[in-house]
Amino acid sequence: MEVFQKQFGVSDKMMKKMSEGIGKLVQADPTRRTPGLEGKNWVRIKGDAAFSARNRMTQAIQASAEGDFDSAITHLRRAVELQPQSAEYHFHLGATLGKKGLIEEGIQECWIAAKLDPKWDIPLVEVGIILINSGQNQAALEHLEAAVRTLPEMTTHLAVNLGYARMRCNDPKGALEMFETVFEDVPDHGLALDCAAHCYFLIGDGKKGRAFAKRAYQLGFMDTYRDWRAGKYRVSSQSGGN
Repeated sequence: MEVFQKQFGVSDKMMKKMSEGIGKLVQADPTRRTPGLEGKNWVRIKGDAAFSARNRMTQAIQASAEGDFDSAITHLRRAVELQPQSAEYHFHLGATLGKKGLIEEGIQECWIAAKLDPKWDIPLVEVGIILINSGQNQAALEHLEAAVRTLPEMTTHLAVNLGYARMRCNDPKGALEMFETVFEDVPDHGLALDCAAHCYFLIGDGKKGRAFAKRAYQLGFMDTYRDWRAGKYRVSSQSGGN
C-alpha cells in the first residue's frame, strides 16, 4: 500500500478511506521471511469461498508437481468442501486420489465431477485411466466404450485412452482405429504414435511400425522404438521384416 501511494500520488486522506476494513482481509504471518525483505510481514488474503478454493487448488498443483500427493489431496479436499458444486475440484481430487492408489475414492470423485458437468469428457476418461493404472484393463475398456455413447462427441483425449485400453486388451486393430482418429486432429501426438507403432508391429505391418516408432521417438516417446531396436518384434518378411 505504501508503494501504491507513492507511485500514484494518492493522498493520505484517500488512502485512509481505501484502507478501511483492510485489516479484516489480511492476516500477518511473522514466521515467513524473504531475503531482501527483512522486517516485512507476509499477509494472507482472506477471500470468499471461491477465492479460498482457488488458492487451495494452486497449492495442490504445486504439491503434486513436487510429488507430495498427500498434501495435494488435503488441499483438494478443502477446495471441494468450499465449492462442492465444482466439477473441476472434484475431478482433480479424484485424479490425485487415483495417483495415490486410492482407487475407489478416486473413481467416486471423478463420477461426481462427471455428473456435475455431463458434457466434460475429462472426468469420465479419468475413471478409465485410474482403472488401467490399477491393472483393471477390461473394466477400463468397457467403461471407455460406454463413455463414447455417453458423451456428446468423440474427443482426442477419449480417443487416445480408448485406443490405449483396446491395445491393453489385445485388440490392436481396434486400437489403431482410435489412434487414426487422434492423428486427424493431432498428427504429432507422441503417445498415440508410440502406441500405434506397437499395434502395427503386432498386426505384422513392420513398415508402418518402424515409421511410427521413429516419429514417436523424435517426440520423446521411445518405448516401441527401443523394443523394435532390441528385436522384440518379429514380423514376416512379407511385411518388411524388423
